[in-house]
Amino acid sequence: GAFMESPWYSGRIRTSGCGAQLQRAYVMVDAGYGRTNKDILRFHSRCRELLQHNVQGIRVVGSCGLNMAYVACGRVDGYVEENCPKLWDFAPGSLLVEEAGGYVGNPDGSQPLNLMGRSVLCAATKDLALRLKDVVTEADKYLDSITKDVAAMVAGADGDSEQHAAAAADETRAAFSKL
Repeated sequence: GAFMESPWYSGRIRTSGCGAQLQRAYVMVDAGYGRTNKDILRFHSRCRELLQHNVQGIRVVGSCGLNMAYVACGRVDGYVEENCPKLWDFAPGSLLVEEAGGYVGNPDGSQPLNLMGRSVLCAATKDLALRLKDVVTEADKYLDSITKDVAAMVAGADGDSEQHAAAAADETRAAFSKL
């Protein structure tokens, strides 16, 4: 098992064990290295979806290892990040979470964790991890549908008509304001 020795606590670490209740969960997320518009929108879409599912709170710290250590010792309940962490970021953290009784896998919910995949999903319990996976999947589907709608609107606008272009721009702003 994993143990912690500090002035405030001494003994085996345990995850929070919050079950599958998103309403009780504090979730760590990270935007990763991506700074394209799509990467930023995906991050915002995921945070939006988590908040709409009434998570207790969202935290952004910026350190994969620290995020996973927080899950392992019960300070937060879940963590998801894609296309960012490197092997040395999440391999030690995955050991901590597993030893503390938590769940570690890929963002699609599968196990074992693909150590070369640069993506991770971990949570206090398997049930919570699967709920987080569902929420992230919903957010990604929503963003993909909005992106396709905007592309269709722009493609349907007559390039020679300022009126069509202005209408497409208005519809695009309205679609993205829903994020």
